[in-house]
Amino acid sequence: MSGVEAVSQRVASKCRQFESRFRAKRIPAMVRDFYLPDAVMEGRDLPAQVGHKAITRIFTEARSACCRIDIELDALTVVGKVAFGNITNRNTLTSGEIEIHRVLMIWQEVDGDWFVSRDFFFAEQDLLLTELEFAPSIDEIDTMRIPRRRGMRPQAAARGRRRVDS
Repeated sequence: MSGVEAVSQRVASKCRQFESRFRAKRIPAMVRDFYLPDAVMEGRDLPAQVGHKAITRIFTEARSACCRIDIELDALTVVGKVAFGNITNRNTLTSGEIEIHRVLMIWQEVDGDWFVSRDFFFAEQDLLLTELEFAPSIDEIDTMRIPRRRGMRPQAAARGRRRVDS
């Protein structure tokens, strides 16, 4: 496994832990294990918040309006003991709506582990969605069906298409 792959796996693991702790309302532990003690978080209309205490306060307030955060991690760039990359947060609000945030995170290796040193986020304008908007409509489901060859099961039809394409 390459160094980039190892860092990417560790960061992805920390993101899953972040999601889990946010849902469980374990905000101080979430912040402590995800951010450096002097980390900076800032976003549109949010002045820079520095350190665990300030970042914990932000997420504690966010948890009152948001019941879960799902993180989609883009590819990381790793340069020595620093890594950076974008993530997309899908924040489920207590109302059931979904708020989308784009984030640039800068990670730093300290004592063999990776922590966020800088977190720059912004909410996507006009992207407040409901859960139903993520589900395909009946029309979309009809067009997603695999066309069947007459008298063949779908798996056999798919194998037949592969042979023709080869």
